[in-house]
Amino acid sequence: MAENTKERIISAVFSFYRDGKIKKISLSKIAAEVGISKAAIFRHFANREELEETLLQTVYDRFASLVTAVQGMLGRGDSSAVLPFIIETLCRHTEYINYLRSTSPDFSLDTFVLEGKKRGVRMFDSVFAPDGSVQNKCFYYTAVFVCVELLEFVYIWNFYREESNDVAYYSKRSAEFIHSGLGRAGFLLSDGRMQSLEQGCLACVMNARGVDSKLAAVSAVVAKKGYAELTMDSIAAELGMAKSSFYSIYKNKEDMILSLLESEFSEFGRILALALRDAATFDECIFSIVCTTTIYFFKRSEILEACKWIEFQRVDGNDGDNRLREIFNSPEHVSFKQILFAKKDSFEFPEHLSESHKELARDLILSTAFGEPLMFLAHGIRHGFPMEFYSEIVRAIYKMLMSGVVSYTKDGNIFSYGKKEEF
Repeated sequence: MAENTKERIISAVFSFYRDGKIKKISLSKIAAEVGISKAAIFRHFANREELEETLLQTVYDRFASLVTAVQGMLGRGDSSAVLPFIIETLCRHTEYINYLRSTSPDFSLDTFVLEGKKRGVRMFDSVFAPDGSVQNKCFYYTAVFVCVELLEFVYIWNFYREESNDVAYYSKRSAEFIHSGLGRAGFLLSDGRMQSLEQGCLACVMNARGVDSKLAAVSAVVAKKGYAELTMDSIAAELGMAKSSFYSIYKNKEDMILSLLESEFSEFGRILALALRDAATFDECIFSIVCTTTIYFFKRSEILEACKWIEFQRVDGNDGDNRLREIFNSPEHVSFKQILFAKKDSFEFPEHLSESHKELARDLILSTAFGEPLMFLAHGIRHGFPMEFYSEIVRAIYKMLMSGVVSYTKDGNIFSYGKKEEF
């Protein structure tokens, strides 16, 4: 009975994260959900920290079980069913991802791999050397790209789906996109043109203004404590300032962060608009977006964690995302989506798609072009990748988005590891 109550407490906490909002659930709410007293929680957990650690380990246990199931599918020669299976599983259990996003400051592919190894998962052994460094770049790049796409598709399912939609069908179509990208393998840019665009993007980024110290402080607090622990007090402490000084400028924490991000992304929008002037085609636009985003935030890596707040503004359902979207649609910054899809050689959607689905697909393409570089940067900083590696990463992201991960790996199986590569 005691064990059953402990499991009910764990399940109750996760149930609060199915809506995806940033939050730290009070023990009183947890107790009420389970139907016990707050004091009764401590019969099963010594303190709040033990409860949080149990929840975190539960997520890693679920991940290990998922990968073990994937290994079984691969062993049976059923590799084509792997991605649909993963997407469907994550769509049905979004609470685990949402919990990690909200509470863990160390949310990365590397952490999942290391936790998996503790649980006997050997699938990624060829990726990392014994000292933790990356030794198979192709597989690592592919894995990071796929993980970001999985999160994008799960996000879309979680917040835009209709109840009548078939999750199995949705998962299959999502997997097809990851496998084949935009199906434009024959349109890929030449190495010379990519190098020319890269030089132009770098020149544009060099014109960017400096980083706001308040935004850097927000990012530092998130990196240390996670989003759920972000407060005006913690931001002020990071800056060595009095919290009261903020309230003469901002209404509250959310207003402060959004105002800082509005300013930052307005500057990013200005730089990106400059870079896109040299992009003559749809493919060149995609490459320039990926390249400019990578260089811009590499040089401003101290604000990476704060920039992820944008994702949670969408999740919270308030007007935060609209405030940020307005930046990219203002008179000063013509909509990048409008620029991209107005190109004469732009990607053409199947005729059977409704306009709403086409709009969602356009958002997905742009969010991939923006989001993948940020995730790669977060992982690259962890491994100490120098700037020259990011030129290779930009090309990897571009190629996988345009022609899919199967084309990028060149062997028809994104789960085959190949021989080790040394950096």
